[in-house]
Amino acid sequence: MNRNLEQPLALGRTAELYAWDKGRVLKLFHNWFELENIQYEQHMAQAVHDSGLPVPANTLRPDLPPQRRRLENKLGSANPLPAFLKTAALTALEALPDGDRICHGDFHPGNILLTPARAVVIDWIDASLGNPLADVARTTIIALGAAASSQIPDRAMKSFVKLFHSIYLRHYFQLRPGGEAEYRRWLPVVAAARLSENIQELETWLVGQARKSL
Repeated sequence: MNRNLEQPLALGRTAELYAWDKGRVLKLFHNWFELENIQYEQHMAQAVHDSGLPVPANTLRPDLPPQRRRLENKLGSANPLPAFLKTAALTALEALPDGDRICHGDFHPGNILLTPARAVVIDWIDASLGNPLADVARTTIIALGAAASSQIPDRAMKSFVKLFHSIYLRHYFQLRPGGEAEYRRWLPVVAAARLSENIQELETWLVGQARKSL
């Protein structure tokens, strides 16, 4: 056994990841993160694993929820969002197309573990079945929001994150051309939904993103 709780493999906002037995890791959630959310993520991770993607396995086997319902719920609890923008976001969401693809819901470099054999995507608590362009928009909102706020204090790192995002976006649409206009329609909806996460340093920027496009 190779159990080491002194040095985490990765650090996240809600949990830390540690080496455990051979081929296994321990995800240790912070005390403030509710048990219901931990159990939900366990369900989502196993459902995605069962689909054949290279993600960590668990023991439960649920179905993935619809992306639209997840976004509706987030918009409903986005308390910093003014009422008229919340209505506009819900209306915009209604007009956007559904999908049937597995979407991560929180895809960014911090949720990718690199191993000698392959890259493994972790942290599937926001997984759903839906439209991949909403997932791309979520990555944009995470990256550009971090670069525009105190989440990334260093100017050089801000520039690097913006460049990284630009390269990611260009490469995505080279692989899957034709969705740029629809992707832009997802951006204000996803920005508005992120306000449900109560990240204070992002609130002004997120409201601004929603306001300028809804």
